[in-house]
Amino acid sequence: MTLNILVGFVVPWVLFIYLFIKHRRLLFPFFPVAVALASVVNNIGFNYFWLLSPVFKNIAFSAIPFDLGMFPIVALFMLYLVYEKKIKPVPVIFISALILTCLEWLLKQQGRVTYFNNWNVFWTFFSYLIPIIAMYVYSVLFFKIYKKIN
Repeated sequence: MTLNILVGFVVPWVLFIYLFIKHRRLLFPFFPVAVALASVVNNIGFNYFWLLSPVFKNIAFSAIPFDLGMFPIVALFMLYLVYEKKIKPVPVIFISALILTCLEWLLKQQGRVTYFNNWNVFWTFFSYLIPIIAMYVYSVLFFKIYKKIN
């Protein structure tokens, strides 16, 4: 579990802490949504498609560091690139999903992730792509509503 905490939580937060101190407008409204999306996808996935080592009685427990770290950080970084650096959203969305897929593939190669029920890396890409698209759509709606209020 120590490796999950280091790789899934500590490293992402250390790498991006500066970014989020400077750009709090992205952190506070979007971090909870990213955590919720990651938790939902992982809870469904752990019950039907994959396992992450170590395995606990609550099989989703081992993903908590990733749900609070890597997944939301990548999603927030994607929003940072779109809104602060003005990079077109479509390539950033696909690259973000690809990065997460490659990181999971590395964990799979190390034997830390196990797939079942015909799950594979191809489906993993979509399990990241769909929530990242949802984050982007949510951000667009959020900023539209926010501009109407202010």
